[in-house]
Amino acid sequence: MAIAFRSTLGTGGIEVDSLTITSAATKTSYLEGETLDTTGLVVTATAGLLSGNVTSECVITPQVLDTPGTQTITIAYGGQTVTYDVTVAAITLSITTQPTKTDYIQGETLDLTGIVVTASATGYTEDVTAGCSFSPANGSTLSTAGTITITATYGSKTATTSVTVNAISAIAITTQPTKTAYILGDTLDLTGLVVTATAGQLTKDVTADCTFSPANGSTLSTAGTTTITASFGGLTATTSVSVTAVTAISITTPPTKTAYKPDDVLDLTGIVVTATAGALTKDVTASCTFSPADGTTLSTEGTFNITATYNPGYGPFTATTQYTVKGSSIYGVQWNGTSATSWTRTDDAASFSDPQPYYSGMSGTPSSPFDDKMPWSGMEIVDDADAGKLVKIPKFWYKWTRSGSSMKLQISDSEQTGFLVSPAHADRGDGSGERDYVYIGRYHCAASTYKSTSGVTPAGNITREQFRSNIHNLGSKI
Repeated sequence: MAIAFRSTLGTGGIEVDSLTITSAATKTSYLEGETLDTTGLVVTATAGLLSGNVTSECVITPQVLDTPGTQTITIAYGGQTVTYDVTVAAITLSITTQPTKTDYIQGETLDLTGIVVTASATGYTEDVTAGCSFSPANGSTLSTAGTITITATYGSKTATTSVTVNAISAIAITTQPTKTAYILGDTLDLTGLVVTATAGQLTKDVTADCTFSPANGSTLSTAGTTTITASFGGLTATTSVSVTAVTAISITTPPTKTAYKPDDVLDLTGIVVTATAGALTKDVTASCTFSPADGTTLSTEGTFNITATYNPGYGPFTATTQYTVKGSSIYGVQWNGTSATSWTRTDDAASFSDPQPYYSGMSGTPSSPFDDKMPWSGMEIVDDADAGKLVKIPKFWYKWTRSGSSMKLQISDSEQTGFLVSPAHADRGDGSGERDYVYIGRYHCAASTYKSTSGVTPAGNITREQFRSNIHNLGSKI
C-alpha cells in the first residue's frame, strides 16, 4: 500500500513519527574515494498506525566516502533522520614502476611510457595509471636542465617520481653531407648531413632543429673552400665543401640530327653540353645559348658550326659541333657483273666505309654510315596494340639501272627523275594514295597471337591463306 507522509500537520497531511532501517545496505566496507552503494537498503517511515517504504524519497549523505575510518551515513526524510556506519579504508597512491626513460637531453619531450601508478589499501591493490593525470604532462617539452619531479594525481591522492634533464654541452657534425665537391654556381645540398648534440653521456640527432649558414639550397658563388656552420641553442659546429670554377665546356653528345635539307629547321634535340671544373663535370645544356638557335631555318647548303655558349657569371665558355645542309641525296651501289662478292658504292655513298653489323661476341660497337641518312635515320621502332612491335619506315624512291652485265641500285630520300616510289609506299588503288610511312613487323609473328613479338616461337607449318587470314584478324588496318 502506497502511503504519502508529511513532516508537518499541513492541510490533510500526516506527521512522520519515526524512520527505521528495516533492511541494511549490502555494502558497508569501502575504499577511500568510493561512492556510496545503497543496494539492499530499505528505510521505513511510521506515522501513527501507518508505515511505508520511503527509501527512494530519502536524502542520504555523504555520497562520496573520502574519510578513512568509521564514517556515518545519515538518512533524512520528513524531518526525521536515521543513521548507519560504514568502514572506509585509507588508500595509498604510489608509482610502482618507473617510466622506461628517465634520462633526457634538454629540449626533449617527456615520455611516460612504462610508468605504473598503483592505488593500495589493506587487502587491495589496483593499477590506476589510466585514470591519473600527470604534471608535467606526457609529451611536455623538458626545457629546464636538472631533476624534474613528475607528479601523478588520482582523485585527491598524489605520488611523485623524477627524471633527469641534461644540458647540451656541445654539438658536432657526425656525418658529412653526401655531396662535398661543387662547381662554382651550384646550389648547396646538405642531404646526408647529421648534427649530434652531446649532454652528459647522452647524444641526440638535432639536425632538423639546426640552422645552417650558408643555408641549404644557397648558390655557391665563391671558388675555394666554403665553411658550413650548423647552429643549435647557441652552440655551433662546422664542416666545409670545395667549390671549383668551370674552366671549359664541351659538346659531349651532338644533336641526334646533323644532316639537313635546304629549308629544314635546326633541331638540337639530344645535344649535351658538359662543363668541366677540375675533376668535376656538369651537364649545362639547359643553361647554354646556341647559335644558330634551335628551330632556325637552314637555307644554305654546306657544313656549318653550332656554337654553344655557357656564361655562369664568369667566362663565357664556348664549344662547337657541326651540321650539314645538303639537297636531295642519292645513295648507290653497283655490281660489275663479275663473280666479285662485294659491290661498289656510288653517288653520295661513294666514300662510305662498310657497316659494322652486330654479332654475338663482337668487340666493337655496331654502326653504319647510313645511320644518320634518310630514309634510314627516319626509321623508328614503335609499339602497336594490335600488331606488336613494328618498324616505321618513311617513304623513299629507288632506281635499277642495267648496263651490259653490270647492275646499279640507287635509293633517294626524295623524288628524282627516273626513280620509282618504293613498292611498299606506292598507291595501292584504295583511295589513300602513296603512303608517307609503312610499318613492318620487327620480329617473326608469334605462333599464339600472330603479333610481332620478341623471344617467342614464330608461327609455322601453316598455309599462306591461313596465315593471311590470322594476320587480317588483328584489325582492319593490319
